[in-house]
Amino acid sequence: MSKDSLMQKITELRKRKGYSQELLAENSGLNLRTIQRIEKGETIPRGDTLRKLALAFDVSPEEFSDWTYEENNGYLISLNISALAGLIFPVLGILIPMIFWFQKKDKIQGVKDLGRRVLNFQFTLTLLLFLCFIAQVVMMTYAFDSIQDSGNVSPNLVAGGIKDGLRFFLLMYLTLNIGNIVMILFNTHRINKGKKVIYPYIPFIKA
Repeated sequence: MSKDSLMQKITELRKRKGYSQELLAENSGLNLRTIQRIEKGETIPRGDTLRKLALAFDVSPEEFSDWTYEENNGYLISLNISALAGLIFPVLGILIPMIFWFQKKDKIQGVKDLGRRVLNFQFTLTLLLFLCFIAQVVMMTYAFDSIQDSGNVSPNLVAGGIKDGLRFFLLMYLTLNIGNIVMILFNTHRINKGKKVIYPYIPFIKA
């Protein structure tokens, strides 16, 4: 959030509470000149000043601190699109968004929540891909056992069992990747429109 936006928020909240600048100074323990400078945009409250204002307004320090975050929609879009790196190699779909997330999660508004959702979605896709691989192994093992029990261990039957397993895995891999692309593009559009992203996921990261 810009300095002007923060100034407007503090002034708006003071008026909503029915506080004069003098009363806000008294309740927060800050001097009147500091309150006046903040509301004029001459200074940006940080640290202990933010904490005192939060207590005076009866809001959580975390919520109040969020007001000082920079707004950068382009960064949010970049973070979201970075998950497409998973198409090159699955781990990159987690690693690159995580780098974006760690760099700016406490500096840009919305990055903390978006990064958590994107990473949870990518972790969920990776888990599903791993489960598909396990299913492929189980299918191939079952096919080989059936061939062995039949007593007809021919190269064609063995090759057919391998092909069926690989075909299943490839189908699921393509399906998950197409779903990944669709969800990322869909949510990029939502971010561009100023809307909250919608990602189905298992909450591996909760905070």
